[in-house]
Amino acid sequence: MKRSITLAVAAAGITLALAGCQTGIDSETAAQVAAVPGYSSVFPLADGTQSVSVLNATLEYPGVEGYKAGEEAPITLTVVNTTTQPVRVVLKSAGSGDVTAEGGILTLEPGKSATLTGEVKLTEALQSGEFARVDVEFVGLKTFEAQIPVKTPNSPAPRVPHEVTGGTEGEGH
Repeated sequence: MKRSITLAVAAAGITLALAGCQTGIDSETAAQVAAVPGYSSVFPLADGTQSVSVLNATLEYPGVEGYKAGEEAPITLTVVNTTTQPVRVVLKSAGSGDVTAEGGILTLEPGKSATLTGEVKLTEALQSGEFARVDVEFVGLKTFEAQIPVKTPNSPAPRVPHEVTGGTEGEGH
């Protein structure tokens, strides 16, 4: 009897020890990103200890009709500087048209973040869920192309009454 209790306790201890092996840095949730609607990415720099980031970059929702080619789409994004030096941030066109940001070039102090707003002049029509390409340059450090999505609406589009044609009332299938 004493031996079977000892074996049961030992088995439970081994089970708990092995279950703990799946936690820590390499856990299933370690690589998850926030569930926000926009483009987000962290860009490590050469030394691996510092980075620059773009978070939740989106184009405003234009309504069910979408954007037409040549229209300007309002853009919003947050930039983060985790380096030890001030960083200049510039938005540029990457095939989707001109980009103008309020205040032009932004200088971001070490350890700070800021939200940029501006306009992207589109060269092609865009609907909700599609994206425009914009270059984000952290001057002297990193330039990359961001695929900025058009936001989805906060609520469903209104229903349009559907008119039924043909047949007569009360007719079966």
